Amino acid sequence: MYANPSKAISFIDTSAQTLAKAYALRPTVLKNYSLENFSIAGFEINFTEILKLASRTSPYKKLARFPSIKIDVSVLIDSKVEVKTIEEVIKNSDKNLIKETNLFDIYEGKNIEDDKKAVAFSITLQAEDRTLTDQEMTDIQKKIFSNLEKLGGVIRGK
Repeated sequence: MYANPSKAISFIDTSAQTLAKAYALRPTVLKNYSLENFSIAGFEINFTEILKLASRTSPYKKLARFPSIKIDVSVLIDSKVEVKTIEEVIKNSDKNLIKETNLFDIYEGKNIEDDKKAVAFSITLQAEDRTLTDQEMTDIQKKIFSNLEKLGGVIRGK
């Protein structure tokens, strides 16, 4: 065996199968090949086991025919309200046209009341059958604002 067991690591899955190993070569191997002045490592990958872990569903996702619109929303809200709840309120504003919500900022601190937090989301709007109009985007944005206000939030930068 070429691996130095004191300088080796194995990556094992939940069924105790070794997926990969990385190791330094044993000092005797380095000496036998006149490589004592070098740090040499080796690795082994068990592709058979790794492929068993791969999802069998196709990663292919149909490209959208129509462009999306991204809007950002920042809301000042009670610090006890969970981000998941805020996200659900946003998504429920229009389940057909809101395709994605991404949290990109949570702020608590200077210039924010002690029991409040500022939460900001990037929201992707898109229709599968048409290009959205500015009016549709504005209407959805107003609905999001209204729903967040019903939750007790104050829209920032409105």
